[in-house]
Amino acid sequence: YLYNNDMDGDLIDDKGVCVLRTPNQALSELWVDCDKLKCPPSPSTCCTKCGKDGTAPELSPGPPNTGGDSESSGPTTGDGSTITTGDGSTGTGTNVDTLGEELRAKAIKIKIEEVSSQIVGEARENALYWITNNDPMKLNAYSPNLLKRYILALLYYALDGYNWDVKQEEIHWLNALSHCYWVGITCTYDGDVSSIELGKRRM
Repeated sequence: YLYNNDMDGDLIDDKGVCVLRTPNQALSELWVDCDKLKCPPSPSTCCTKCGKDGTAPELSPGPPNTGGDSESSGPTTGDGSTITTGDGSTGTGTNVDTLGEELRAKAIKIKIEEVSSQIVGEARENALYWITNNDPMKLNAYSPNLLKRYILALLYYALDGYNWDVKQEEIHWLNALSHCYWVGITCTYDGDVSSIELGKRRM
Protein backbone atom coordinates (compact mmCIF):
# COMPACT_ATOMS: atom_id res chain seq x y z
CA TYR A 1 0.00 0.00 0.00
CA LEU A 2 1.02 3.59 -0.71
CA TYR A 3 -1.24 5.63 1.55
CA ASN A 4 0.09 8.22 4.05
CA ASN A 5 2.49 9.68 1.49
CA ASP A 6 2.76 13.03 -0.27
CA MET A 7 2.12 11.69 -3.79
CA ASP A 8 -0.56 13.39 -5.84
CA GLY A 9 -1.85 13.44 -9.41
CA ASP A 10 -3.78 11.03 -11.63
CA LEU A 11 -3.36 7.27 -11.78
CA ILE A 12 -3.81 5.88 -15.30
CA ASP A 13 -4.72 2.36 -16.36
CA ASP A 14 -1.82 0.51 -18.08
CA LYS A 15 0.60 3.19 -16.90
CA GLY A 16 3.14 3.15 -14.07
CA VAL A 17 2.10 1.24 -10.98
CA CYS A 18 -1.36 0.48 -12.41
CA VAL A 19 0.21 -1.90 -14.93
CA LEU A 20 0.97 -4.24 -12.03
CA ARG A 21 -2.78 -4.57 -11.43
CA THR A 22 -3.48 -5.92 -14.92
CA PRO A 23 -4.32 -9.61 -15.43
CA ASN A 24 -1.44 -12.04 -14.80
CA GLN A 25 0.54 -9.46 -12.84
CA ALA A 26 1.47 -9.67 -9.17
CA LEU A 27 -0.18 -6.71 -7.44
CA SER A 28 -3.42 -7.96 -5.88
CA GLU A 29 -4.29 -4.64 -4.23
CA LEU A 30 -3.36 -0.97 -4.56
CA TRP A 31 -4.06 1.07 -1.40
CA VAL A 32 -3.56 4.83 -1.82
CA ASP A 33 -4.52 8.27 -0.49
CA CYS A 34 -7.54 8.83 -2.70
CA ASP A 35 -7.84 12.47 -1.62
CA LYS A 36 -4.45 13.09 -3.26
CA LEU A 37 -4.21 10.45 -5.98
CA LYS A 38 -7.12 10.27 -8.43
CA CYS A 39 -8.00 6.73 -9.47
CA PRO A 40 -8.95 5.92 -13.08
CA PRO A 41 -12.66 5.96 -13.95
CA SER A 42 -14.81 2.83 -13.74
CA PRO A 43 -14.50 0.01 -14.83
CA SER A 44 -10.83 0.41 -13.84
CA THR A 45 -9.45 -2.01 -11.25
CA CYS A 46 -6.31 -0.01 -10.49
CA CYS A 47 -7.20 1.27 -6.99
CA THR A 48 -8.71 -1.08 -4.43
CA LYS A 49 -8.62 0.80 -1.10
CA CYS A 50 -8.34 4.36 0.18
CA GLY A 51 -6.69 5.92 3.23
CA LYS A 52 -5.94 4.46 6.63
CA ASP A 53 -9.36 2.79 6.95
CA GLY A 54 -9.11 1.02 3.60
CA THR A 55 -12.47 2.25 2.28
CA ALA A 56 -13.52 1.61 -1.30
CA PRO A 57 -12.34 4.37 -3.64
CA GLU A 58 -14.70 6.93 -5.13
CA LEU A 59 -13.59 6.73 -8.72
CA SER A 60 -12.82 9.99 -10.44
CA PRO A 61 -14.83 10.83 -13.55
CA GLY A 62 -13.31 10.14 -16.91
CA PRO A 63 -11.96 12.87 -19.18
CA PRO A 64 -14.63 15.11 -20.74
CA ASN A 65 -15.84 14.31 -24.23
CA THR A 66 -14.83 17.34 -26.27
CA GLY A 67 -15.81 15.83 -29.59
CA GLY A 68 -19.60 16.17 -29.34
CA ASP A 69 -21.39 12.91 -30.08
CA SER A 70 -18.53 11.45 -32.08
CA GLU A 71 -16.74 8.42 -30.70
CA SER A 72 -13.17 8.57 -29.53
CA SER A 73 -10.59 7.60 -32.15
CA GLY A 74 -8.85 5.33 -29.67
CA PRO A 75 -7.88 4.74 -26.05
CA THR A 76 -6.99 7.82 -24.05
CA THR A 77 -4.57 8.70 -21.31
CA GLY A 78 -5.61 10.48 -18.12
CA ASP A 79 -5.46 13.88 -19.84
CA GLY A 80 -7.80 12.76 -22.62
CA SER A 81 -5.17 12.47 -25.35
CA THR A 82 -5.28 9.51 -27.70
CA ILE A 83 -2.65 6.81 -27.34
CA THR A 84 -0.98 5.97 -30.64
CA THR A 85 1.54 3.37 -31.71
CA GLY A 86 4.70 4.05 -33.65
CA ASP A 87 2.95 3.63 -37.00
CA GLY A 88 0.32 6.23 -36.13
CA SER A 89 -2.48 3.78 -35.36
CA THR A 90 -4.29 3.87 -32.06
CA GLY A 91 -3.44 1.19 -29.55
CA THR A 92 -3.82 0.14 -25.96
CA GLY A 93 -1.60 1.28 -23.13
CA THR A 94 -0.19 -2.21 -22.75
CA ASN A 95 1.35 -2.00 -26.24
CA VAL A 96 2.87 1.45 -25.89
CA ASP A 97 3.64 1.71 -22.21
CA THR A 98 7.41 1.58 -22.08
CA LEU A 99 7.43 1.90 -18.31
CA GLY A 100 5.28 -1.20 -17.89
CA GLU A 101 7.60 -3.27 -20.08
CA GLU A 102 10.64 -1.97 -18.20
CA LEU A 103 9.10 -3.00 -14.87
CA ARG A 104 8.31 -6.46 -16.25
CA ALA A 105 11.85 -6.87 -17.65
CA LYS A 106 13.47 -5.82 -14.37
CA ALA A 107 11.28 -8.20 -12.36
CA ILE A 108 12.14 -11.07 -14.70
CA LYS A 109 15.87 -10.32 -14.48
CA ILE A 110 15.74 -10.36 -10.66
CA LYS A 111 13.90 -13.69 -10.74
CA ILE A 112 16.35 -15.19 -13.22
CA GLU A 113 19.33 -14.13 -11.13
CA GLU A 114 18.03 -16.34 -8.32
CA VAL A 115 18.99 -19.40 -10.36
CA SER A 116 21.73 -18.23 -12.72
CA SER A 117 23.51 -15.25 -11.17
CA GLN A 118 26.87 -17.00 -11.49
CA ILE A 119 26.37 -17.98 -15.12
CA VAL A 120 27.96 -15.59 -17.61
CA GLY A 121 28.31 -15.63 -21.36
CA GLU A 122 26.37 -15.39 -24.57
CA ALA A 123 24.00 -18.29 -23.84
CA ARG A 124 22.72 -16.64 -20.64
CA GLU A 125 22.26 -13.28 -22.33
CA ASN A 126 20.41 -14.88 -25.25
CA ALA A 127 18.16 -16.90 -22.95
CA LEU A 128 17.34 -13.86 -20.82
CA TYR A 129 16.58 -11.77 -23.90
CA TRP A 130 14.36 -14.49 -25.34
CA ILE A 131 12.30 -15.05 -22.18
CA THR A 132 11.87 -11.28 -21.74
CA ASN A 133 11.25 -10.14 -25.30
CA ASN A 134 10.69 -12.99 -27.75
CA ASP A 135 8.86 -15.72 -25.86
CA PRO A 136 5.32 -15.66 -27.34
CA MET A 137 3.88 -16.52 -23.90
CA LYS A 138 5.02 -13.14 -22.51
CA LEU A 139 5.26 -14.54 -18.98
CA ASN A 140 5.72 -12.32 -15.95
CA ALA A 141 8.20 -12.83 -13.13
CA TYR A 142 5.68 -14.75 -11.02
CA SER A 143 4.64 -17.29 -13.62
CA PRO A 144 5.37 -20.87 -12.50
CA ASN A 145 6.70 -21.61 -15.99
CA LEU A 146 9.14 -18.70 -16.23
CA LEU A 147 12.20 -20.45 -14.80
CA LYS A 148 11.38 -23.70 -16.58
CA ARG A 149 11.29 -22.04 -19.98
CA TYR A 150 14.32 -19.89 -19.19
CA ILE A 151 16.46 -22.86 -18.15
CA LEU A 152 15.46 -24.77 -21.29
CA ALA A 153 16.27 -21.70 -23.38
CA LEU A 154 19.65 -21.51 -21.65
CA LEU A 155 20.29 -25.16 -22.59
CA TYR A 156 19.14 -24.49 -26.15
CA TYR A 157 21.56 -21.61 -26.66
CA ALA A 158 24.43 -23.33 -24.85
CA LEU A 159 24.06 -26.42 -27.06
CA ASP A 160 23.60 -24.55 -30.36
CA GLY A 161 19.90 -25.38 -30.71
CA TYR A 162 19.70 -23.65 -34.08
CA ASN A 163 21.55 -26.57 -35.63
CA TRP A 164 19.79 -29.49 -33.96
CA ASP A 165 18.43 -32.19 -36.23
CA VAL A 166 14.67 -31.81 -35.73
CA LYS A 167 12.19 -33.63 -37.96
CA GLN A 168 9.40 -31.70 -39.64
CA GLU A 169 6.68 -33.37 -37.56
CA GLU A 170 8.51 -32.60 -34.30
CA ILE A 171 8.02 -29.43 -32.29
CA HIS A 172 11.23 -27.44 -31.97
CA TRP A 173 12.18 -25.55 -28.82
CA LEU A 174 11.46 -21.87 -28.08
CA ASN A 175 8.04 -21.73 -29.68
CA ALA A 176 4.63 -20.61 -28.42
CA LEU A 177 3.52 -24.04 -27.18
CA SER A 178 4.09 -25.32 -23.67
CA HIS A 179 7.67 -26.45 -23.15
CA CYS A 180 6.27 -29.91 -22.39
CA TYR A 181 5.54 -30.30 -26.13
CA TRP A 182 9.07 -29.44 -27.24
CA VAL A 183 10.98 -32.31 -28.83
CA GLY A 184 12.80 -34.47 -26.30
CA ILE A 185 11.03 -33.03 -23.24
CA THR A 186 8.96 -35.12 -20.84
CA CYS A 187 6.97 -33.39 -18.10
CA THR A 188 5.11 -34.35 -14.97
CA TYR A 189 1.40 -33.64 -14.59
CA ASP A 190 2.31 -30.26 -13.04
CA GLY A 191 4.49 -29.22 -15.97
CA ASP A 192 7.84 -29.86 -14.31
CA VAL A 193 10.49 -31.28 -16.64
CA SER A 194 11.14 -34.89 -15.65
CA SER A 195 13.52 -35.87 -18.46
CA ILE A 196 15.32 -34.50 -21.52
CA GLU A 197 16.19 -36.87 -24.39
CA LEU A 198 18.19 -35.24 -27.17
CA GLY A 199 20.10 -38.16 -28.64
CA LYS A 200 21.08 -38.08 -32.33
CA ARG A 201 20.43 -34.36 -32.75
CA ARG A 202 23.80 -33.50 -34.37
CA MET A 203 25.06 -31.56 -31.34
